[in-house]
Amino acid sequence: MPDFYSVVIQDAWIPPIKPYLNTIIEEQTEDRGIARQCLEELDNLIQTMEVMKVPWAQASFSTKQMHLLRDVSGFLHMEEAERRFSV
Repeated sequence: MPDFYSVVIQDAWIPPIKPYLNTIIEEQTEDRGIARQCLEELDNLIQTMEVMKVPWAQASFSTKQMHLLRDVSGFLHMEEAERRFSV
């Protein structure tokens, strides 16, 4: 059974990350399933933030999802997000 991590996500992190996850899915890479799961969780977070009227929300990600999100946020030079997704 994979490990899961609870992470607080800032709303400002989501818009830059989503296009890269979509690209991973479109290019049919081996990580497309993981990217799709990340996108689903981020979409759920957006809805939660809108309903609660807050700039952050908490989500759970598997180790593989955390690694993918860390890599994407690192590529985007989003240091705070990269640290948050590091396990």
